[in-house]
Amino acid sequence: MAIRLYILGDFNLRLDFSMEPGYENMDNVYHIFERLQKDPGAFSWYVIPAYQSLTISYPWNQSLPEVLKIVHNAINRQTAATFPSRRFVIPVCYGGDLGPDLAFVADFHHLLPDEVIRLHSRADYRVEAIGFSPGFPYLSGLPLELVTARKETPRVRVPAGSVAIGGQQSGIYPVSSPGGWHLIGRTPLILFDPVSTFPIPYRQGDWLHFTPISPAEYQELLAHPLALEVWEKRA
Repeated sequence: MAIRLYILGDFNLRLDFSMEPGYENMDNVYHIFERLQKDPGAFSWYVIPAYQSLTISYPWNQSLPEVLKIVHNAINRQTAATFPSRRFVIPVCYGGDLGPDLAFVADFHHLLPDEVIRLHSRADYRVEAIGFSPGFPYLSGLPLELVTARKETPRVRVPAGSVAIGGQQSGIYPVSSPGGWHLIGRTPLILFDPVSTFPIPYRQGDWLHFTPISPAEYQELLAHPLALEVWEKRA
């Protein structure tokens, strides 16, 4: 496992895994993330996993040599990772006003809109990172037939719940924000709740699966908004 380590100012480190290209780096990131989560010496650290990096913020009362020793022990430990692998099902109403770019994606790949929906909803997606906006999941697993470069001109406002394609990834906009990905549908679920104990229901390493719903079902769910956990229990 080839890892480069960078010191980012005071009390911050970054482990860079990009010397080994590919989404499989996320497994290596999570091996070390889980080991640090369980290490008493790293109890007060803020550790942020991403596709090919792990960023660490540690407190002022820990020395850099002490921190580096803990990090190197985590890298060299050969125990198996136990990172989470929960699976969530996300209802999506595809196309129409809720997915204004579905037709473009279909035309770009010489497919029918229904074929795009079928391909997108039959795949399983892993949450590789969360960022950009609160709760936005960067998802690997997009079928190659749907890989579509991001829009040249981003939208000023993307509605909350929009399900999108950007390059080799899929994603969901949990809150309204600007965005440059292609919008192919929308979920009525609440995916970011700032007053909840756990504002974001999924985390890195979890799996998401999209299931198509009709416009009528979307409106029914929208009238009585559900958090993802509630939807899962009801389903």
